[in-house]
Amino acid sequence: MALAPPPPLALLGDSPHAAASDPLGFSELAEDLAQLILGSRGATPFTLGVEASWGMGKSTLMGRLHERLEREPAVTPVWFNAWTADNNGVLEGLLKTVLNEMDPNVLRRALRNHRLMGWLRVFVSLVAGWLRVSSVVNEVWDRVAVDPRARNELRGLVEQAVTAWRDKQAGVPEDALLCVFVDDLDRCTPGGVLEVFEAMKLYMSVPGFVFVVGYDRDIVADLIHQSKGYSDAIRSQDYLEKIIQTTFRIPRSSRPHSEALLQQCLDGSGTTAMFGDAERLLVIERNARNPRRMKRFLNGFVLSYGLDAQWREFSPETLIRVHLLYMYFKPFSDLLERPAERDPAHEFVEYLAARDVLRRRTGDWSRVQQAFLSHQLPVPDDEANHDALLAQLEENLPVAFKSLAAQDGFGSLIESLATAEDWPALRDQLAEGRSPVVSGGGEPTERFAGLSVIWLENQMAIIRPSVSDLQEGGAFVLVAPDIEQARIILEHGPVDVLISGLARTKALDDVRALRADGLAPATVLFFTSRVTPRLQAAAVALGTEVFSSPDELFRRLDRAPRGAQPRA
Repeated sequence: MALAPPPPLALLGDSPHAAASDPLGFSELAEDLAQLILGSRGATPFTLGVEASWGMGKSTLMGRLHERLEREPAVTPVWFNAWTADNNGVLEGLLKTVLNEMDPNVLRRALRNHRLMGWLRVFVSLVAGWLRVSSVVNEVWDRVAVDPRARNELRGLVEQAVTAWRDKQAGVPEDALLCVFVDDLDRCTPGGVLEVFEAMKLYMSVPGFVFVVGYDRDIVADLIHQSKGYSDAIRSQDYLEKIIQTTFRIPRSSRPHSEALLQQCLDGSGTTAMFGDAERLLVIERNARNPRRMKRFLNGFVLSYGLDAQWREFSPETLIRVHLLYMYFKPFSDLLERPAERDPAHEFVEYLAARDVLRRRTGDWSRVQQAFLSHQLPVPDDEANHDALLAQLEENLPVAFKSLAAQDGFGSLIESLATAEDWPALRDQLAEGRSPVVSGGGEPTERFAGLSVIWLENQMAIIRPSVSDLQEGGAFVLVAPDIEQARIILEHGPVDVLISGLARTKALDDVRALRADGLAPATVLFFTSRVTPRLQAAAVALGTEVFSSPDELFRRLDRAPRGAQPRA
């Protein structure tokens, strides 16, 4: 099949949204915050916290507020990114950033007049007259940094410099403000967070200062907890409230705002024509209306569709639906990667049809009969208890089906996927382990170093990718096709973990037999492409766990004890 030329797609940047169109309505919020700051001149110094989870637009809102305050003649806004300065000293970076924004002549005069200790006063008097202001600040800091006594005088120096700076302002000198924006605080190390707060409280807590700090409250409180060694999180919250006097939490974007942002992102990435109404709604709501997550989803699609020729054999609409499954409905996408007799998409559509008839107690009864026939269950008549029939059907379906059927938009997503002309061919690709979703990075290569595993499974094709991943991660893995081979291996030395496929007829009995002979390790896990409630209950009764997702299995193996030394 000749490949169609890729459409002109483009990646979206993660920089704060600064377009004039303002799809999130942040200009209005910035105006309200600016009026709050300007109306509180007499209350300085004070700190305004801009709170939100990652990706919700803190930097964007703060950027618009910065632009708004730049238009005020008596306000000097200063931008400081705490994260980029973290490795080089946040305290030093913040102080230098602020002092360098002042009028050079004002700062030189303050440096000459301030009564610094001994030799430092002499040094400042000598250099302040002929060095650039940035050089003066750097030289003073280099000396203050090695002398704790001189460092204690920094607050007086800063206060005198700010006072001189305010006196120099034209118009309303007593109302002049230095508004310091501190961005990305929640990306800093615990020590970096405390250094920012130290600079704000110890050295710059003087009239004329306003701090606007953007952060995720839960993350910063946890960083404080780590750095201070508090015994509970409440004390971290108390500490934070002493630093941040006033907070503004960015509200969750409204549906119209989110739709406007998504449209702008679709236009920017060149994917507008590929997304229907249903797909747009899922992208918005499954990302909790988070701008950064929405961009990440679109970038993932652009990368896989625009750069990998094998996926351009399929329609972009079909690939978008698969992307939605992989990103937001992982229990179902895990099923798609398993070789199986039945296509999970068609099986789910069949289940939805039967579920609808049984729940409404009316409709085409043949749909119920077909679902029961497909799962080799006795075909019921319509006089039976409908609730009991639905429960019986769901006992023989993948565990995820029941909860997924209740999620808005999922049923229509699967129905549109299952009826697409190119779905059968794409399903074959997925079953071979070829994911169209670009990963954000993998686990460390030695993740499973020191772990020994025996995998009891007679269908190697099902587990081959997972076995390879374990081996690449440093695990020692032996595959036994039956219990006799497993017994021989275990008799020659212990292993850390026994993994057994549940599709084998005697899987549960085999584990019981190995335990009875004292050969089974302490950690026994079951792995299968289809976890039904019946199989789950059987595994729990044996005191084991059952998994259908390699990722979930690997996370469980992370916690498994290791150190047994089997002999190959």
